[in-house]
Amino acid sequence: MFSVCSSGMHIEMKKLTNEDLHRPVAIDGRFLVDSVLRLHTTDSSINYSVIKIPAYEKQYGEMDDLMDWADYVSHPDRTMYVALAGNHIVGFVAAKRNWNQMAYVEDIQVDKRYRGYGLGQQLMNKIKEWAVDQGMMGMMLETQNKNVRACKFYERYGFVLGGFDQYVYRGIKEVANEIALYWYFIFDNQKGN
Repeated sequence: MFSVCSSGMHIEMKKLTNEDLHRPVAIDGRFLVDSVLRLHTTDSSINYSVIKIPAYEKQYGEMDDLMDWADYVSHPDRTMYVALAGNHIVGFVAAKRNWNQMAYVEDIQVDKRYRGYGLGQQLMNKIKEWAVDQGMMGMMLETQNKNVRACKFYERYGFVLGGFDQYVYRGIKEVANEIALYWYFIFDNQKGN
């Protein structure tokens, strides 16, 4: 457990417990889409350029539809950390041990009002610590080419773009033209560097 104090805000970061399952979740997950990543491949790498598009606001599905938070309490192969402002959950990250011995970051969200204060980085640090403690070789996650701000965050954190799938969302009308991007953070040693 630790606290982050920024601009007069006190945010507590902690591992999810049964008591947290009853806390109010106050996460406005909307984000602005005003650009997309256009991918360029070579024999050995995937690069991108950022292309501006007409701006619109996007939000992913409701959190209750995506995962059951109770599954992350005391599970040996899953973990979740929450960011608390008072009694309200204003951010979280959830991960599981993937089949390839990497920590798969299933979701990370920070309320709009609390973005830009380093909460995302602190939450990701918690997953990194967990993955190292569990003897995993790295972390991985998936996002989309229209979530440029998230892609830039992952890249700043140290993730590299390792793959993409232009067909994975084709069956979902609202996002049929989005490209899934797979990001990886491989640990150089068991200290997570």
